[in-house]
Order: sequence, then structure tokens, then C-alpha cells
Amino acid sequence: MIVVGYRYYQNVRKEGDPPLPHPGDDDAEEGAQSPLRVVMYKGQRKSVLHIGGEIPKQEVLDFFKPVSQDLTRVKAPKAVPLVSNASFQKDVLADSQPGKPMVLLQMYEDTCFLCFLMRPFINSLGELLLENKAPFRLKRLNIEKNDFPDGCPVARGVAAELSARWHLALGASEALPHLPCFAVGMLLVRSGRMVEGQCGSCLELNALVVMPISHQEFKPKDLCEKITKVAMHLRDAFQKMDELQAMVPRRFQLFTQLVMWSVELQKLESPPQLNGHVTNRSRQHDSEFNSVLSRLMAKDMRRVDGLVDSIEFLQHQVDEV
Repeated sequence: MIVVGYRYYQNVRKEGDPPLPHPGDDDAEEGAQSPLRVVMYKGQRKSVLHIGGEIPKQEVLDFFKPVSQDLTRVKAPKAVPLVSNASFQKDVLADSQPGKPMVLLQMYEDTCFLCFLMRPFINSLGELLLENKAPFRLKRLNIEKNDFPDGCPVARGVAAELSARWHLALGASEALPHLPCFAVGMLLVRSGRMVEGQCGSCLELNALVVMPISHQEFKPKDLCEKITKVAMHLRDAFQKMDELQAMVPRRFQLFTQLVMWSVELQKLESPPQLNGHVTNRSRQHDSEFNSVLSRLMAKDMRRVDGLVDSIEFLQHQVDEV
């Protein structure tokens, strides 16, 4: 079965490569042929098939169906609405046509720590841009719960602790100066459409081609400065933006305290067994820490508050713990 429109690759194993586990190896008859291991990728998604006999055609077709988040089941602040795979054409490309504000799209992941850390900052920044009639609006696309839409550059994250998984392409129109790209997980879209470039897909903004770039450290202050360069009339609002970005380390500090105290409280409520090996106790501690961290991050990512309210809320939680 060949599905048109997809790329196929073969991974040839060499002598000395480590063995791959196969389901049912323990029950397989001696001399029986091992099933073919097929890995399917689409955007951020991955699935492994072990094909021994009949090809699971429907399973393959279902995997490559576009995945789109149901936005009716998710809360989002009015100043920073969510975009889905299904709504991208309408909410980003069509909504950034001449005569309308450009769209500053943040691509984020729920499990990305930096995306989590900046969540209320982005919300507060969106409110500030709206209040000051900026020439663009902030919107967000969850790339864990949506396939990359047609017309959207594909951005993949670097799996490094506290590193940005984001891209920014700031484009220029006749009225806007061209700015170099830098990685903050956003795309500024105006009359955007995808074209083919020498390096793959890129975004065309008013006939000005902006290529995706390599990852760099995320710096909120840089984002604020570049926003004021794009929209000169926002210079008066820069002080407020600067005050907001300076509060981000406080959110990090409070959340760290909350995680650590929550882990200690969990130990008091369920004392660990002390008769195990030191290594096992260390692994148990790491597991508890990661579990608490993931739970608190997931809970926070469902909130829609801005940075000031978020810091007040975290302070209250820390005091309670």
C-alpha cells in the first residue's frame, strides 16, 4: 500500500546494532520471520506499527488524518485567543489580510517548561497590545494538540532543560521596517501564505520571504524591544512591558518554592520506605518531584490569568503549603 503525498524512508540495520524489541517475541515460533517495524511521524506525533501479516491500512489512514483541538472545550483570555488546525486559515491567514491587524502567533506546548513559565506574561502582553491599539494581535496555537496547519511553518523544539521550543519570524510590510528573526515561538503574519524555498518551507509576508531559523535563548526583554521597533507608537507602553518581563523571574521563584514544598508535604503525608537501596530512594525522590512538577504545570496551564494575578495566586499557594 502506497499513500500518495507522504515520504518513505528505510532504516538499514548494520551488524553490531543493538537488538530491537518486538511484541510477541517470547511466543514467536523458532525460525519465524520478525514483523516489520514501521514508525509513522506527523508533526509532533509518532506511532509505531509492527506489521507481520496483513497491513493495517485503516490504522495508517487514521493516523494521518489532521488532528485539531476542540476550542469550545478550552478556556482562553479574550486578549489572546486560541487557534486550532481547523481554524488557522480563518483566524490567522484570513484575519491578517490588509485592513486588519496582523496576527502575532505563539506556537506552544503544554509540557514545555518555558511555555508554561511565560504563559501569564503572554496574556498580559496581549492585553497591553490590545489596550494600546497595536497593529497586531496575539494568538496561540498548541502544537501538542494540533497538527501543523497548512500554511504554517513547522517548528520543532529542542529537548533541552529550560530551552525555548519556539520560533519567531517578524516580517515587514511597506510601513514596517524589516527585523531579523529571533526565536521566541511566534510568527507575525500579514497576508501570509506558504511558498517553497531553498531551505524548505518558509513564510511569505507581502512578498518578503522569512525563513525559519535556528533556536536561541528566549529573552522576554528582546521581544518587548522588537515589538516597540515594529510599532513605534508603542514606545510609551514599553515601560509597562519592561515591568512585566522583569516580573517573570519572580513567577519562576514562587513556582519552584511551590513544587519543593509540595514534594516535602507529600513525603510527610506518605513517608517513604527507608529499607531500600540509596539509589532506589534517589529514584523515588526524582519520580515524586517529576510527578508534582507535571501536575502543577498542567493545572497552571489551564488558567487564563495575567502575570500580576498569577504571581499573587502562586504566593497564596506557597503560603498555604
